[in-house]
Amino acid sequence: MRRTATNFVRFCAASAVLFSHHFHLSGFPEPQVSGFGEDFGEVAVEVFFCLSGFLICRSLQKSAGFARFAAARFLQRLAQRMQGGPIRPHPARDRQ
Repeated sequence: MRRTATNFVRFCAASAVLFSHHFHLSGFPEPQVSGFGEDFGEVAVEVFFCLSGFLICRSLQKSAGFARFAAARFLQRLAQRMQGGPIRPHPARDRQ
C-alpha cells in the first residue's frame, strides 16, 4: 500500500507539471496555488524533491550502513553507465 501512495503522489505532481506546461504552451498566465504563492509547476517540483529525499532517507535507514548504501548506489550507477543505461552524455557535447 505504501508504494501505491507514493506512486499516487508522483502521479499528482506529474499532473501538476503538465498543467503548468499547458499554460506556458498556450501563452496564458499561470495561476498561483492559493496559500503557497507559487505556480503549480514550482509546487510539483518541490513535491518531487521532498518525495525523493524521503525515499532516499528510508532506503538509507534500511541499509546496513552509510558505506554500504553509498557503495551500492555507486556500483549501480557504474553498471548503468557501462550498459548504456539512463545516464548518457549530452548529444550536443558529442558534436564538438
